[in-house]
Amino acid sequence: MLHSGRNDWLFRTPPEHQRGDPATVRETQRIYFDPSTPPDVYVQPGAGHGIAHEPNGADGFDAVLTWLAERGFDRRPRSRGRAQIGLTSETSQRLPFLSSVTRSRLAS
Repeated sequence: MLHSGRNDWLFRTPPEHQRGDPATVRETQRIYFDPSTPPDVYVQPGAGHGIAHEPNGADGFDAVLTWLAERGFDRRPRSRGRAQIGLTSETSQRLPFLSSVTRSRLAS
C-alpha cells in the first residue's frame, strides 16, 4: 500500500506537478513494484509529506490498519498500550511479494 498526502510534492508528476491522486501516485512509484501486482493507494486529503502530523493524521493510520485487516493481519494489544500487527501463515501465502524467509519470520 502506498500512503501519500494530497499535497505531497514528492509524489507529483512533472511537468504539470499535479496534486496527488491515486493514479498519479501509482504512476510515479510504478518502477518500484512488480507490474503484475500494482499497489493499492490511499491519498490523504489536505495532507502534505508529513501525513502523520496533519490534523487528520489519524485517518491515514485508520486507512492503513483497514488495509492490513482486509488482508488477514490482526491487531493484538501489546504492553504499554501499543498495538502489534500479526501475520498468520495462511495469510502470508496470499502475499506474493513476501519472500519465504520473511513469511516464516512474520508467522512465528
